[in-house]
Amino acid sequence: MRLRKTFLVAFALMLATIFSSSTAMAAGFINSDVEKSLHVGGGSVFINGNVGQNLYAGGGTLILRGSVADSAHIGGGNIIIEGNIAGDLLAGGGNITISPSASIGGDLIVGGGNVVVEGPVLGNVSIGAGQATINSKIGGSVTGTVEGLSLGAEAEIGRDLNYKSLKEAQMANG
Repeated sequence: MRLRKTFLVAFALMLATIFSSSTAMAAGFINSDVEKSLHVGGGSVFINGNVGQNLYAGGGTLILRGSVADSAHIGGGNIIIEGNIAGDLLAGGGNITISPSASIGGDLIVGGGNVVVEGPVLGNVSIGAGQATINSKIGGSVTGTVEGLSLGAEAEIGRDLNYKSLKEAQMANG
């Protein structure tokens, strides 16, 4: 419950930052590099360029292919992370995928209906989800409240796994 409250407060602050920023950009394709922080929101947002500082983004569909030099704060219906994030990733949405080509250099704090982590996370992972799947190396601990948890054959958790669920975690052979 504490994790869920913390996530909701953080998510609300993130959305307030995104939509109150005077530097918000139009939705669409961001194909060039951005030297400083990027604030963007829209129906569909595709970030193909690199972000020199922090990323604050919200959209119905959000795809991050570029890298982020600091932290990323993202909210959306469908979120796909394919690039590298040097710092923390805070994400909330319906479907969230951290692809195998992505990496998170800090902590991952994520809440969603369906969360898939297939790229490495150097820090800790905090998850609130309907269904969560971890199939990558996690440098720290994993904590969460989930309806279902699956650990794939590539899952490697560096420290502790602590989760609350009505179901036992499913673990692939490997």
